Amino acid sequence: MSETDQGRAGAGAGETGAAGSRTHRIGVIPGDGIGIEVTAEALKVLRAVGEVEGLDFRLTEYDLGARQYLASGEALPDQVMAELRGHD
Repeated sequence: MSETDQGRAGAGAGETGAAGSRTHRIGVIPGDGIGIEVTAEALKVLRAVGEVEGLDFRLTEYDLGARQYLASGEALPDQVMAELRGHD
């Protein structure tokens, strides 16, 4: 799991930040295969919308997919599910 800030700096999840911007916490699960490329392009669109609409995003990327499942035997670990519940 890695957490990165995307868009302009802002307040915590769901709060109004500078210049009326709103920060959204989003869990990102690119998976593997084509999902990685599709997710990368989708995040470009998300960032562009954020710039136009004055939205901020705090993204947390999760390393899940077939490779992780084969290594651990879990498709979606309970800990990750609990963390995802904390996102918008």
